[in-house]
Amino acid sequence: MSHCPKCKSIMDDFEIGICNACKRERRKQKEFNIAVSWEECGIVKIKADSLEEALQIVEEDQSIRLPESSYVDGSFRADYEVSESLN
Repeated sequence: MSHCPKCKSIMDDFEIGICNACKRERRKQKEFNIAVSWEECGIVKIKADSLEEALQIVEEDQSIRLPESSYVDGSFRADYEVSESLN
């Protein structure tokens, strides 16, 4: 006899993987679309006459390519309102 890795119940020798009860439980679960967002941080090089002008260019010019970036720790979030509208 072996034990189910999920619920630790005793399984018959002919069962492979998880026990039949866990298989039934898994089949009952629904799948949901969850909208998520996160922040990334990067640096872009902008040619301008002043820092203020460079910042204005970054905010207004949508043709600026996304830079190499890094994930901002702790920024991963689920959007509850959008997720409700998706399901």
